[in-house]
Amino acid sequence: MDTQSGVVRHSQLLKLPVLDRETAESLGKVEQLWLDPHAHQVMGLTCKSGLLGRKKHSFSWANVEAVGKDGMFVHTTSSQQGEKDAQKKAEEIVDHEIWTDSGSKAGKVVDYLLQSETGEVAGYLYDPDQAEGTYLLEPVAISSVGKKRVIVLERAVNEAPQYSEGIKQKLEQARESLKKDFAQRRKELEGAASQAQGKAQETASQVRDQAQSAGNKAQEKVSETRAKFQNSSQSDSTQAEEQTTQTQNFSQSDSTQAEEQTTQTQNSYQSDSTQAEEQTTQTQNSSQSSSTETENQTKDNSSSS
Repeated sequence: MDTQSGVVRHSQLLKLPVLDRETAESLGKVEQLWLDPHAHQVMGLTCKSGLLGRKKHSFSWANVEAVGKDGMFVHTTSSQQGEKDAQKKAEEIVDHEIWTDSGSKAGKVVDYLLQSETGEVAGYLYDPDQAEGTYLLEPVAISSVGKKRVIVLERAVNEAPQYSEGIKQKLEQARESLKKDFAQRRKELEGAASQAQGKAQETASQVRDQAQSAGNKAQEKVSETRAKFQNSSQSDSTQAEEQTTQTQNFSQSDSTQAEEQTTQTQNSYQSDSTQAEEQTTQTQNSSQSSSTETENQTKDNSSSS
């Protein structure tokens, strides 16, 4: 709603809240505008309120003080007779068929523009049958108005400016906008995917580094354990060798002692044997000496006799 320029669309005023200018109380919402299509003038309005909109209020356009984007203010003091006369002249023109004065159907009235201060119609909006979009007809282009149709000058239809873009144009614009949005979104997704890939590679690298570090630590631990085990085994082997050496030394010592004892025993035996032989020799010598002495005595005795 272009409230700054004072031009509003009929469709924008429908259902607009209506407030009492003196009391600021709500009077309802706009239900209908009273348009006099012959004078191209909005004469007033009807608003409804209450349950199911059963309560209605009528105001001439002279009672309208201000029209904004969120509502309008009206004065409630007015001439009931003047409002009734304005309502009698009111006709609905929206949805009327448009025919040219040459007998061609040109389209359909869809809306109209009015000055918010005066209610004067600034133009009629229609959708053409042979083109896309909404076009603007000047009020002077309408030559007659009926209950279902209006007749306009063919030249005015041919020269009517486009008021808003058509569906095809809007679809094309929407398509282009979607393409841009899609391209932008795709770019963002590619950027996000690239970041995610980089993050994944960084994470994978960290995991590999951690795994390698853990493997190195485990290998070091295994090597350390193996070295300890080897050192322990070597120590046990050395101790065993030392014990074996000690045992061999003990055995050799015992053998040496036994040999020495045997040698001593043999020497003692030989000494005893030598002594025995010497005693035997002495005994024999003594016996021989005694025998010799005995023989000598015997001889002496024989001689003496």
